[in-house]
Amino acid sequence: LRFSNTKLYGRRSELSRLTDICAGLTDESCPKPPEMVVISGQSGTGKTAIANQLREPVKMKGGYFISGKFDISQRIEPYTALVEAFTELSDMITSDIRALFRLKVGIQNAVGTQGEALTDVIPALRRIINREGDIANVSLMKAGNRFKYVLRNFVRAICSPSHPVVLFLDDLQWADPASLEVVRTLLTDRENSSFLVVGSCRPIDQNHSVTVMLNSLQEKKVKLHKI
Repeated sequence: LRFSNTKLYGRRSELSRLTDICAGLTDESCPKPPEMVVISGQSGTGKTAIANQLREPVKMKGGYFISGKFDISQRIEPYTALVEAFTELSDMITSDIRALFRLKVGIQNAVGTQGEALTDVIPALRRIINREGDIANVSLMKAGNRFKYVLRNFVRAICSPSHPVVLFLDDLQWADPASLEVVRTLLTDRENSSFLVVGSCRPIDQNHSVTVMLNSLQEKKVKLHKI
């Protein structure tokens, strides 16, 4: 992977580490389970700039770099950054007829009759997922569980060494609990590979919900890289 020469204010060593991590996404000889990179630092220290350096290299490798940003003013609304990121993925796939043809059947098989669990939350995915059957009304908790597991299957259907997916979540410290649970579900999926989550985060304490999630991931043996 090669990166552009955008000025990164002394964070070249972190960028070099990202280079090595991303190289593993396309290794067909040794597929790896999902991993996570956490880029930490105060506001204005180049966290977002580092992550965005991945966009073009991932695209050049046939992959998808998608991103969403959490906002403190939207914490009561679940999944905002995930909706933003997967809307971007939908745009990428539907703008490339070859990609749409290659992925559509596999995606439909992966989500089955549960596609509406995704499209109700991420309407842009209706361009990719056909509606099959009706989803019964359930409690918010059951709906949340169904969403994260159907999204897990959807991501599985897209990721491969020739088409890796990098999900960048900016300002992770403002993430709502439901979004963090989705991230945890995606990262603990041992049946997936070529999937990387990159999160930028300001300094947080040991009781923060993001810290709790990261500790949970380590207990599940998910590989975490801290930059």
